[in-house]
Amino acid sequence: MIRNLVRIYLVWAALLTLASSGSLSGLEPSEIALLINQTNPDSLRIAESYCLKRGVPGDHIIAVTVADTDNLWRPYYHDRVAEPVSRWLRQDQRYRTIRCLVCCYGVPLRVGSVSLR
Repeated sequence: MIRNLVRIYLVWAALLTLASSGSLSGLEPSEIALLINQTNPDSLRIAESYCLKRGVPGDHIIAVTVADTDNLWRPYYHDRVAEPVSRWLRQDQRYRTIRCLVCCYGVPLRVGSVSLR
């Protein structure tokens, strides 16, 4: 009985230690970037509001210009979204600190599959 209590105590102690470490804590505002669609005026307004309420730096908004649609053709996505985001992350080595990319309203939801031809 006492061994079981000791085991339970050790498990809870380990879980509490993990929970209080930085690896399981929430994201800091400086670790977040927001992706917006410049062709959708609401996208920027929502991102600015998010930054204000969450304390995310205003220069952590990545603006891309894409069609205001739910789906993107893969080459279009690569040229208009992936490349600009990659450039932004490489600038000043932001990839070292950004842990989360929030896609705001107006950013397409789906990317078409890769053609096997």
